[in-house]
Amino acid sequence: KGNLESHLCTPGERGIPIVRTQKRQLFCQTHSLYSNCTLSPCPEGQTSEVTDETFVKKIVQKKELGLSNLSRTQWIVLLSFILSHFLSFCSMSVMAPFFPKEAREKGMGIFLSGCVFSFYAFIVFITAPMFGKVLPRVGAKVLFVGGMLTSGLSNVVFGLLANVTDYKMFTFGSFIIRGMEAVGAAMFSTSSFVYVVELYPDNVSTILGIIETFIGLGLSVGPALGGILYSIGGFGLPFYTLGGIIIAAVPLSIYILPSIKGKKEEEADSFWKLLKIPSVFIISLIIVHGSNIWSFLDPTLEPHLEKLSLTSKEVGFVFLLFSSVYAVFSLICGWLSDKLNNHWGMMVIGLVISSGSLVVLGPSPFLAKEPYNLSVVLLSLSVLSMATSLTMMPTFQGLLDCAVRSGKSREVATYSLVAGTWASMYSLGDMIGPILGGLLLDRFGFPILSTVMAIITLTVASIAFVFFLFRDKCTNYNKKLHNSKTNLLNGGNCIYYGGSSSKCVITEDYSLSETSSSLQA
Repeated sequence: KGNLESHLCTPGERGIPIVRTQKRQLFCQTHSLYSNCTLSPCPEGQTSEVTDETFVKKIVQKKELGLSNLSRTQWIVLLSFILSHFLSFCSMSVMAPFFPKEAREKGMGIFLSGCVFSFYAFIVFITAPMFGKVLPRVGAKVLFVGGMLTSGLSNVVFGLLANVTDYKMFTFGSFIIRGMEAVGAAMFSTSSFVYVVELYPDNVSTILGIIETFIGLGLSVGPALGGILYSIGGFGLPFYTLGGIIIAAVPLSIYILPSIKGKKEEEADSFWKLLKIPSVFIISLIIVHGSNIWSFLDPTLEPHLEKLSLTSKEVGFVFLLFSSVYAVFSLICGWLSDKLNNHWGMMVIGLVISSGSLVVLGPSPFLAKEPYNLSVVLLSLSVLSMATSLTMMPTFQGLLDCAVRSGKSREVATYSLVAGTWASMYSLGDMIGPILGGLLLDRFGFPILSTVMAIITLTVASIAFVFFLFRDKCTNYNKKLHNSKTNLLNGGNCIYYGGSSSKCVITEDYSLSETSSSLQA
């Protein structure tokens, strides 16, 4: 409009030569709210009229894109993600109230019955990095739709196991079909992360927090829904119902999801190569243990609550409280992560608070003997839920930023690799938690178990704190980040165009002759 020209650029891109003196807006899109644009000098032969650093600071405006600025398409896609994750985690937990009983009637022992539950996490742990590797070639949409279809069909087929009377066939079918359901979950969850980074670059943690909220609701509602449907129609009805709804949602995903594919030259690095980056390894350790904190209570909390003489219904409400508080605070902590841009700080604080709440939950033998009652349990579980969400919500964005900071490009291949790594690490913790919790509970009891978990949690927090504190001090990282957000650095007669942490808008006066080079941003 008039003499104001807008240009969407990426670091290193050359603009169109301008003859006259004018004002121009430069938008630097970094595909992430908390990543820096590359600082690039002006090409030789160019002179900017802006040389006063104080003036330059005033014209740099940070334009953060909040949820209120999302387009209609972005909202529809988000609703699709919410629905798919809610249904998926409902289907994952729907068999909790009745499968152990049905399995015993078929001749399956308690240990094997528990392994069917853990097998889901094991398969996601194995397959998620593989799907992260292939996503740039096949595309995020193909993986998402394929994952939904696989998950839905697996649920329907799992319901048919009610007709299998042979013990070996029932056991074999339970593991195979449960594994296929996990493959579907790994497919669409990995592609979901890529969609979030591509479609919501300025609100990654906030969007993940919203999705995590409905994951928590799915885990909470699943057992209750499963119990109701089982009482109405037996073993098959819960699986037929959820599987049918998931399959019915597939056409909606096909219609509304955009195609996201890597360029032909893009190829994701290996999962192990990414883990060799020290900061990525530390955050992966946090993801594993954060998931571990969440999952070790599954087989251990109910026996621990027996001493309070709670009914099965009351125990169910305790689990519901745990999941609900986590779901609500995931949304809040996701927003905080985008707002504060201190990922490792949030993780460390969350781990420290988790450690304290685990000590109280035991209660630890090291504490003075206090009266153990339901109010103490509910308070410690609520605090643990808040702290776990504080720990987990910044992890994906932190993992992505560390990967990019190590030199990886901001492209679909990198996003998919990081997504597969996150899903794999989370599932590893989800698999270790129940096994470790069950073993320690049988040998030492819940007070020792919670104390051991508290010590491990505090150890992980200490390792992360020391590592990231010294990393930032050694690299002056915080100072560089501040400069990139607020300054255009002068270099002789040339301006260095520093990126901001979001779509930064830099309006400046400059003049170019007809023979001068193009502007480089």
